[in-house]
Amino acid sequence: MDLLEASLTLFVNQGIQKTSMAQISEKSNMAVGNIYHHFI
Repeated sequence: MDLLEASLTLFVNQGIQKTSMAQISEKSNMAVGNIYHHFI
């Protein structure tokens, strides 16, 4: 699952406030640091 799809799935299922970077990282199979780097 790509980064944006993983994020959207988590946001829809549990809300933005309850979604952590660690959860997005795990679901997208990307390291947290790579996710931050992707958007900087």
